[in-house]
Amino acid sequence: MSDSPNSRRPEYVVAEYEATQAAYLHYDGFRWQAGSLLVAGAFVFLGFLASGDASVAVYAIASVLAAGVMTVWVLFSHHYRQLYLLKIDRLLELEEQMGAEQHRRFNPHAGTSRQYKARGPAGHDLDLAVYLLTSLAAPALAVARDRASWWLIVAALIPVGGLLAVLRNEGLIQQQLRLSRRGPA
Repeated sequence: MSDSPNSRRPEYVVAEYEATQAAYLHYDGFRWQAGSLLVAGAFVFLGFLASGDASVAVYAIASVLAAGVMTVWVLFSHHYRQLYLLKIDRLLELEEQMGAEQHRRFNPHAGTSRQYKARGPAGHDLDLAVYLLTSLAAPALAVARDRASWWLIVAALIPVGGLLAVLRNEGLIQQQLRLSRRGPA
């Protein structure tokens, strides 16, 4: 049997497409299932912090802790974004073989008769906005309550480092996708 992609049995291509689609949806959805719990928890935590008369040390620890937890989430979220971008890349290949256009219509490099373009901020950009908002809320609250300490600098640098890591990884995955024959996702 030939190794050519077009020589595969159609039912195998369809089965791979279905499995890849399911994996893509899992990676896309799971990051927000975990993220929504963390974001909600961060705001509940901030509510408790704001409702009391916490010391400078409590604000410092809370700020570093919130920034650290949210940084773990955004790095996790972006890892899953990379995986689902690669899954979409494979879906585009399979759709090309099958003559399908479900995902290809959203890719300007796919050459379909009709193209769709989403408007507004991209989901991953909104992820970063939520990340920065929740990560920097505790230090902002500490400053507003006159509970500032040098630890707030650490708490502010953690999300900056997380943001830089995500932006670097995003550039690398987009470069990898550009090197493929379909261009960026």
